[in-house]
Amino acid sequence: MPSAHAHRSSPFASGPDNHWKMHYGAVWANLPRLGLLFDDHALEQRYEKASVMSGFLPIGRPYETAELHTAFFWSLKTSDYPDWKARGLEAWKDQIEYLWPETNPLLASITRQDKMTMASYDHQTLSISYVPKLVFIGDIAHSPSRQSGQGENMALLDAIALTPVLEQYNNLETALHDYANIRHNPVKLSQALSLIFTPFYQSASIILPLVRDCRVINLNRLPPMQRFLASIVIGHLRR
Repeated sequence: MPSAHAHRSSPFASGPDNHWKMHYGAVWANLPRLGLLFDDHALEQRYEKASVMSGFLPIGRPYETAELHTAFFWSLKTSDYPDWKARGLEAWKDQIEYLWPETNPLLASITRQDKMTMASYDHQTLSISYVPKLVFIGDIAHSPSRQSGQGENMALLDAIALTPVLEQYNNLETALHDYANIRHNPVKLSQALSLIFTPFYQSASIILPLVRDCRVINLNRLPPMQRFLASIVIGHLRR
């Protein structure tokens, strides 16, 4: 299991304002789905506390005649990556089999550790949304924790907000200023929630996963909370 380091209650290292280097990343590979009985339209994950996690993300086909593929990932502290490599492939597969036995057919296609790519994550928000003749959208403007799953959604919402103001105003500076005002609060809220909830899913904490499993999951099932979260995801919380 990944070892605990000094930052026990937070998955972040300190950095400049609006920029946090995350302790946890993941090793990834894009693999054929091999007819596995996983949902083709949903992210699926398994956890042990918040320090051990594996998941599948359907990604479609790399080309039209190819079989369906999935992105397979294993949560890992970036500082533990050399130790992960030293332990070897079979020891890692044994750990995954214990956590998620149904993944065995997929894991058989991973024959070398270098088939897995180590990804480290930052959480950051630019203090400005645009400069003359250039506007920042998506991850370059506000990269959230990958646990939030909102990076692509936020990029699409940026584009949806930008298009009408460019059509509405003849003056580019006015259009971009209005765009920045429209996106300021939704981005601020989404990024704050990303920071707050990431330690529940990726951290060395023992208490937070218990709160997640006993309280947060049940809270998310309440209709008012579902509507609130949906309004964030689809960008209805504007100003």
